[in-house]
Amino acid sequence: QFIAFEEKLENVFDIGVNLHHLPTKRRIDPIYDALIMQGKQTNVFMATHGFKLTEEKLKMIKEMGQMDLLISPFNKYKLPALLGGFVSPGMESLETLIEQIQPHHVVPTHDEDKHAKGLVSKFAKITWAPKTEEIKSNPILAEKYLDIQDYQIHEL
Repeated sequence: QFIAFEEKLENVFDIGVNLHHLPTKRRIDPIYDALIMQGKQTNVFMATHGFKLTEEKLKMIKEMGQMDLLISPFNKYKLPALLGGFVSPGMESLETLIEQIQPHHVVPTHDEDKHAKGLVSKFAKITWAPKTEEIKSNPILAEKYLDIQDYQIHEL
């Protein structure tokens, strides 16, 4: 079921989860927007293409309480501006987001090799995420990183 909403939708499906839509300034492609799932005891920030917070949005997030999980890419993926520019901003942007929202855990998403073919893949400049050992030695990520490499259900 598709549910349209602008900024906030409360008690989705009567299960006590509030959804908060965080739009980017990109008007043509909402895939770059972020979503916060706010439960009674757990908050999840999902930014499948990374996200740059405004002061206003950061204040709103801090008022929600502890962010339990951040789901965001670690790769840096850039196309020429005409083809979309930054698709995923990479580790530096991720580290900034972590420092801002201070999640308990961080899980990478959307970082798999896309096996791309065609014109777009010829122009893509990709900086792959560091290896697990390097991530675990990163002072910002070390205690927060969850090395989940599958599509199974995981419990925090």
